Amino acid sequence: MGQDAKEFVKKCEKCQIHGDMHNAPPTELSLITTPWPFMRWRMDLLGPFKMAPGQLKYLIVAVDYCTKWVEAEALAK
Repeated sequence: MGQDAKEFVKKCEKCQIHGDMHNAPPTELSLITTPWPFMRWRMDLLGPFKMAPGQLKYLIVAVDYCTKWVEAEALAK
C-alpha cells in the first residue's frame, strides 16, 4: 500500500506542484533593498475561507519590505 501511495504521488500533477521542496536544489540568497519605506511591497492572496458576511471569501495581504508594515483586505469571490 505504501508503494502504491508513492507511485500515485509521483503521477499526481498537483502533488508535484504543491509538494515539499526538500529535494529542490538550494539557491543563493539575494538581498532585497529599498531606498525608502513603502517603495516595495510583497503581496499574497489567501483563501478560499469560509464565506463571511458580504460574500467575502479571500484575503489579500501586503507587507512593506522596509518597515514590515502590513495591510490586509477581505475580498469577495
